[in-house]
Amino acid sequence: MKRIGYESLKCILVEPQDIAKLNAEPLDEICVWGWDKAIKRRLSDLGLVCDNIMPTAELLNQWRIYSGRAWAAENILMPLTNADSNFVGSSSVATSVDEALNPCGLEEWVLKSPWSCSGRGVRYVTCNTITSQLQGWVANTIKQQGYIMVEPLYTKIIDLAAEFYSDGKGRVRLLGLSLFETKNGAYTGNIVAPEARKREVVSKYISLNILDRAIADIVSLTSSQFDGTYKGHFGIDMMVVADKDRGFSLHPCVELNLRRTMGYVALCLNTADDIPTKVMRISMDKKYRLRITESEDDIWK
Repeated sequence: MKRIGYESLKCILVEPQDIAKLNAEPLDEICVWGWDKAIKRRLSDLGLVCDNIMPTAELLNQWRIYSGRAWAAENILMPLTNADSNFVGSSSVATSVDEALNPCGLEEWVLKSPWSCSGRGVRYVTCNTITSQLQGWVANTIKQQGYIMVEPLYTKIIDLAAEFYSDGKGRVRLLGLSLFETKNGAYTGNIVAPEARKREVVSKYISLNILDRAIADIVSLTSSQFDGTYKGHFGIDMMVVADKDRGFSLHPCVELNLRRTMGYVALCLNTADDIPTKVMRISMDKKYRLRITESEDDIWK
């Protein structure tokens, strides 16, 4: 448990109808997948009276700002790419349909809504694929969320992430790497493997020194930014991209997930050195199921 962010832990598993019984327990912390106003309200509606250990409205508002794509682009991606030429990546804010659909110098680009997950708020665009439906989606997103993100379309080679834990007191530490798969921007699965094996996959494309510098810089940045404001798990999605002039490069911050992630789940599973590499996927068979199978894809071996 220490490896994934806990020194010691006593777990109490309850059904929703029994949540109120926790009021009789000496609770130190409530650990949810990720906090938002709806989760806090749901726990309160179920009878949990723990305002002293639940986030305040002010903190929830701050975490929502952190979770917006514009915040990560300005406060993590930009400092990283400005400080190290080995990193690539750009992301800009558009506040009008014209800005979003006529980005300067881009023939192919990606539009992302500020707050979305699992690929639902992502659109891939070229000058020839702009439709009235797309224009309507952009206009509606800007109206509801205030802006939309515009990013170049990169030639992605692999998706990866770094999983972290912030103690809320100015200390952030790396929990491990996540190698995962996506389809049209939506998560499809993770590999389950020792850190050394995951690093070996990344090393096929970029120097591990570049990856380690990105992680060290992220730890430094977020240790300061989350000091006194955020305690909990978070993940930074990255990707290795190909460029005809540069070869392979690292995009060090595609997205900040201010919550637990499926990469965190993969880290919680057995990753001893003598265990074969496996693939963890979510499947839908009447209800969502977690399936773990041996890897058959050469990229993960």
